[in-house]
Amino acid sequence: MHWSVYDFVNPGTERWISEPPPVTTAQAAAELSKFFVDFYGDRSVAPGQPFDIVPSSVRAAGSYRAYTMPLLTQTEREVASGAVKEIRYANVSVKLVSWDDKATEHGGLALAEVTRTAYVTRASGAEPPQTATYQFRVHRHEAKFWLVVDFFRPDVGRWVTEIAGATVIVPESGHG
Repeated sequence: MHWSVYDFVNPGTERWISEPPPVTTAQAAAELSKFFVDFYGDRSVAPGQPFDIVPSSVRAAGSYRAYTMPLLTQTEREVASGAVKEIRYANVSVKLVSWDDKATEHGGLALAEVTRTAYVTRASGAEPPQTATYQFRVHRHEAKFWLVVDFFRPDVGRWVTEIAGATVIVPESGHG
């Protein structure tokens, strides 16, 4: 008979050596900063170009996806009709408010405040720049990708998950 050891608990960390190290707050903050630059880049439209909702759709899950997809579809229609000529975002900054690396059995959950300036040009001309700060709940899946799963609607003072009557913020592990 032959025995092989393939894993053991490191007494210094009290974790299995096969487990990836926990995502630190600093790592989560850095990843979220890049994520939201890309997130708003996906929602941008260059003059004369069509709007592609697919990249934005893969960054959303749960109640947030149900909330944002109709809005993105409306933007797609407005761009296709020529009513919207350009959308771009600048000065995207992210503040990590909280990070729980063990929020689910398949990844962590962050609360982030994101400030950005939107520049929109319609067929009638450029709108004044709009700088706003929004709150998002963002899930870091164990497969190392991020998904926006909730959004605080400042117009009604509630999270979209709460408005939808949902009790779960992060979908089950098969959502990715």
